[in-house]
Order: sequence, then structure tokens, then C-alpha cells
Amino acid sequence: MFLVVGGGTFGLSTVLHLLKEVDPKDIVLFDRSEIPAPDASSTDINKIVRPDYGDDIIYTRLALDAQKVFRVWNEDSLVYHETGVAFFNPQMHRDCFEAQSVEMLKDKCQLGPVKPMQGLQELYEAMPDGYINYNAGWADSGKTIQFMHSLVKQKIKILTGSEGTVIRLTNDGLETKTGSYKGSVILCSGAWSRSLLDLSDVLVATGQPVIHFNPPKTVIGPQMVWTANITKTGFYGFPSNKDGLIKVAKHSAGYTNNLQNVPSSDTPLPVEALLHFRRFFDKCFPYLNQLDIAKTRMCWYTDTFDGDFLITRYPSNPNIVLATGGSGHAFKFAPVIGRIVVDVIMNRTSAETQKFGWRTQQSKSDCARAPEPRKDLGDVSFCTDFHLKASSYSNGTWTSQL
Repeated sequence: MFLVVGGGTFGLSTVLHLLKEVDPKDIVLFDRSEIPAPDASSTDINKIVRPDYGDDIIYTRLALDAQKVFRVWNEDSLVYHETGVAFFNPQMHRDCFEAQSVEMLKDKCQLGPVKPMQGLQELYEAMPDGYINYNAGWADSGKTIQFMHSLVKQKIKILTGSEGTVIRLTNDGLETKTGSYKGSVILCSGAWSRSLLDLSDVLVATGQPVIHFNPPKTVIGPQMVWTANITKTGFYGFPSNKDGLIKVAKHSAGYTNNLQNVPSSDTPLPVEALLHFRRFFDKCFPYLNQLDIAKTRMCWYTDTFDGDFLITRYPSNPNIVLATGGSGHAFKFAPVIGRIVVDVIMNRTSAETQKFGWRTQQSKSDCARAPEPRKDLGDVSFCTDFHLKASSYSNGTWTSQL
């Protein structure tokens, strides 16, 4: 039996690829919640889908493969929107992420220089260099997980709620709140993985701030996905979705939560994080600073120290295969990442299994993050409804609440 724990990006992709090689009756999928889980990192209104990975050929090839499948999936359910992605940079140099991506993709994608565009005019003025990849875009992530679930739910056994809540991993299987199961365990539980295994040396759950605006129809936002010198500022955003929501997020060191082993997406944003957004908007999106924030969300990454996935057997118990460590960029690989997991399950070696194998912390760090210190939520103050109002902010700081 193959016991897949977690019905998100890694778990559903693993099931899709296992179905190509084993009897469906030998697969059981466990999740503590109905799928898609409301607090999973993959449950969001949108995620970037792009093959732009600097000079990393493995991620580039994987992303190009994933895009091919996304386009096929669109024939049954429109989940992927190839609007283009604009990568802004104040001044590109040969060794920067954007320049390396252009060199890697120049013969693979339709590329062009950044330019003044509706909703992105001030960002262009602040960062007039960079490029647009017209063969990239965004996916409705929650809808994608629902679609992947629909592809497998009639073929395998799926246990959710109490039946699907795994409370302990054993030498030869797992235990849930309602029973025991024997078989090979594939742990795809994201930020909750450390509640089942001691992975403190290789994984850390970090909360990343996300905000949503619901502008009036008179406000015309960006028409494509954008990043703003992403490895330095961390900021990126999206065009409005079908409900008119504009999402802006930050890819950074994030926040740990040492007081709570199981993270929550309902955690309010730290005041300092929201202030960083408002100050960034002052220069690059002044019209967003005229709007109240409709919603905030803490997106919980499962970070490795180097930003690469962790897809490998657990050294202390080879019966357990780890498929985690998404590090904030795994979703775009949803159609193909399960292929690598199945390679590990079947003891096949590839460039991907070697890259994502077991490793302990070394000098290499995640160079794709905004270079900021990581803080714990126990050491910060949190936003209130006051901070979400546009009127609460002026000239780089908060106005008085009195």
C-alpha cells in the first residue's frame, strides 16, 4: 500500500503519477481537511506559473514541462492564464536573476523588454529595466487543486476529517485518529510535516504576508503578473481575478511561529509587514495606497535552508518518503512534481532526485529571497482593522488611532 499524507500540491501530484504505475486500490490519500484544505499554502486565489529560474536548468525544464500540462488541463477546466509576467529591475547586470533568466529562456519563450503599461506605470518609472515573458502567467491555485482532486477521487480511497488526520507515523505505516494502516508512507503535509517528524534541521515553517484589494471598477490595476526586483524586494503581484480582487505578496525570510506547532493562515499580519507594503506602494503603486485592504492572509511556506525541494527517503526510516519543502515556489510544478516523488518511491535516480535529496544545512542559502532577517510572531505586534484602512497611513507611517 502507498499511504499519501496530504492532499495539496505534492500529494495530489504524487497520486496522479502513482496511478500510472500501480493499482489504484493500493493508494490511500489522507488529509485532515476536505480538499482543498482552506489553510494550505496551495489554497489561494492565484499563483505565478513561470519557467524563469535564472541559470537553473533543472527548475527551468520542470516548469516548461509543467506548463505543457497546464495547457492540456485548460481544455477541461480553465485553471491557467497565460497573461505574461513582467520582471522589473532598476538596472539589470549580467549576474542578476533577470539577466540569467533571459539568457536561459531566449530560445524557449517569447521575451520582450518591460514597458509602460496600465496599472504598472509607476513601477516602470522606478524600475525601468527588465523583461516580459509572454509565455508565463498565473493559475487559479484553489481551482487547480480542485481539478487535480477531481482526476483522482473516483479512482483511489480518500480519507478526510478524523479518518484522514494522521497522528503518528510508525515503522511500517501510520496511525490516524480512527485507525492504523500499513504501507509505504509518502509525507506531503507541507508546513504540518514537523508535527509528525523531527525535521527541525532541514525544514522551517515561515509565514509570508499576502494582501488583497477589492478596488472599484474605476481603478484599473495591472493587466499581467509582475515582480519588482524580486530577489531584493520580494514583492510581486497579479492582475485582478474573476471576483475583482488584486493580490500583492512578498517572498521573503518570513515569520516563524515558535508558540504554535501547527500554523494558521488566519494569523493577522505583523504591523511592520503591512508598513513595508504601504511604503513600497508609495513609490511603485501609489493608487493602491488610496484603497482599503480587503483581506490579509499569512501563507505558510515549508522552507528548506537552500530553497530547493526535499524529495527523498527519510534517513531514520526509509519506509517514509518525504515530498515537501516547497519553499514558496512548488505550486507551479503541480502537474509534474509527483513524477520525481514516484522516482524516489521506485528507487530511480535522476538529476532531480539528486538535487532534491536529503541534505543538511551547508553554506548555500536561498538566494531568491529578499535579504531580511527572519523574525518570530511572538516578537511582533499585529494589525487591527485600523491598519487596513487607507486613511491609517500617510507619509511613510501610521496616523494616530485616536
